[in-house]
Amino acid sequence: MSDPDPSAGGEPILLKNRIAVLTPEPIAEGAFGKVYVGKILNPVGLIAERIVWGEESPRWLGLEDIPYEEPDRSLSEERLLPVPLTDPVHRRKVHEAAGRLWTEYLERRKQDRAKADEEYRDLLRLIDPLLHEDRVIAVKVLRPPQGQDPDDEPRLVADSVRRFIKENDILRSLRHPNIVRRFGLVRDAGMGWCLLLEYIEGETLDDHAARYEKRRMPLPEAARLVREVVAGIEYIHAQGVVHRDLKPQNIMVCADGGRAVIMDFGIGKWADESHTQQISQAGMRVGTPKYMAPEQATIGGTVSRAADVYQLATIFFELVTGRAAYAEMDQPEVFQWLLDPARGHPVTVQELLPSISKELEALIEVGREKDPARRWTIEEFRDRLDRVIADGKYEGPSPYHAAGKARLTQALKKTRIRIKEAQWEERLIETRLRYAELKARVQQAWDLLARRTYEKARSAVEALGKEVAALPLRYKDLQGDVGRLERAFLMATSRYEAEYLIGMAEQHCKAGRYPDAGGALDSAAQRLMALPVEAFEDVHKRFRALNDLYDTQHRAFVDLFVALRKSFIEKIQERYREVQSLYGSGQAVDAARVSDLLQQAATARRQLVNIDREKVGPSTYDGAKKDLEELEIALADLLKRAVTPA
Repeated sequence: MSDPDPSAGGEPILLKNRIAVLTPEPIAEGAFGKVYVGKILNPVGLIAERIVWGEESPRWLGLEDIPYEEPDRSLSEERLLPVPLTDPVHRRKVHEAAGRLWTEYLERRKQDRAKADEEYRDLLRLIDPLLHEDRVIAVKVLRPPQGQDPDDEPRLVADSVRRFIKENDILRSLRHPNIVRRFGLVRDAGMGWCLLLEYIEGETLDDHAARYEKRRMPLPEAARLVREVVAGIEYIHAQGVVHRDLKPQNIMVCADGGRAVIMDFGIGKWADESHTQQISQAGMRVGTPKYMAPEQATIGGTVSRAADVYQLATIFFELVTGRAAYAEMDQPEVFQWLLDPARGHPVTVQELLPSISKELEALIEVGREKDPARRWTIEEFRDRLDRVIADGKYEGPSPYHAAGKARLTQALKKTRIRIKEAQWEERLIETRLRYAELKARVQQAWDLLARRTYEKARSAVEALGKEVAALPLRYKDLQGDVGRLERAFLMATSRYEAEYLIGMAEQHCKAGRYPDAGGALDSAAQRLMALPVEAFEDVHKRFRALNDLYDTQHRAFVDLFVALRKSFIEKIQERYREVQSLYGSGQAVDAARVSDLLQQAATARRQLVNIDREKVGPSTYDGAKKDLEELEIALADLLKRAVTPA
């Protein structure tokens, strides 16, 4: 099959700014709209569209004057979504620059291609390598839905557009050989919303299966194709994406090499989306009913990565049996089956393919479990499929196919015994895993301690202490490890805080702030209580030298000063504010009360004179003296202006 020629069979369609040329007629149609084939004419114009949608910086086109804020990629927990340019002037400048640069590049290339490629190297690097080779592309064109109720149409159109843009946002973060490649989003005046994608030459998996007799694909070929789809699904799950619409019609099989490529992320979602972030309206189901996982069929159900595993197993079922799992059922009947947890599926893979091996049967049927918790994870599915492929275990007699009642009863008993053993082993492994995880966290806490990352270490140590305290006796050695960690943390932080406080005390002494120095020394003394003298002699020695000097020369004076400040100055200030508040609200003020405060202020000033200014610190002493003087002036003024007879 040769690449289609966009110019053949009628008047070709040009997208805005001659970005691409499309075939006159679509090659496919679906609920979303149509798919056209095209070729890129101006890849720099496509870069311009990415700039317009906020995916790239305008600086790539030399437009330094257009504001653009680079995303903070250190915020790994947050999804980085682009912010489009909204200013029409800026948009026009971007499109004009793209057209001019591409024309200039083509002219330079005619003269000297190597020199032109070097001169425009940075810009050319932004062009997807697939587009360097004049590759054919597919263009998915959105056709907004037409609602039955005219009042519903604006909402449906808006949802459709948002979903289309979201598909672009999802695909822009994906790059994998089994995922369709996305080149960009264009909004054309005539065609509307267009998503430019890799053109896959080949056929859908549905059409590929039809090539085989009764649509039953040879088991090794089915396994190979499913394995390629598994690789793509495992990749998108690692990127935080759930597809939600896996089916044979959404998987392409390449004509060259038979590679499977997953298409159509139209109802894809981020795995961690909340219900409020999702585009789907409340009460709506999204997906294709015959391939839906039961939780998708449940209105308001939580759809996780497990839904993709279900759909994958359902596709596998269809490829090896030649029959869809819910063939010949209408939509209401399908939902009845899916939503009844007491009913299995209408038919099992073994019933349609009696020769299937036990290993392959288990792979498919466990993948189709209605309860998401009982399905394989995508990693488990991949591992078991790899084992089937490596061992070639596609077919084999079932040990229970023709067994009688007695043998089946005995087999059931043995299976239940194995389940009990497996459950015990599961608990044992979980216990040991928890032990290993706690040990690892203890080591991580030690590492934090070694790096002096004390705040993080504090959280880690406190959490470990609470967890291991509640553990049974068999965790005694782990409790001992955590106990040693707690003691080490206490000593490390006590030393750190003591040294910090001693340093602060030294600075306060140097600046003559002796009351502050005393407070820092008292706090340091509390920390030193956790530090044995013989092991931390340097810290104790440094503390004693400063504390002895402080005790000898300053402590008595500072204690007297602090008592004076608390007993007189601060109390007088507080009572003055109360009296002033009464006066301000127009109430009478008791002259005796003001006189008493004045007398207390005078007494405090006389006592302050008896304290050695240098022993307390000039700035601290002078500050207290000024406070008293201002209080006396304010009280005297208040006594003159607003008094009543006692």
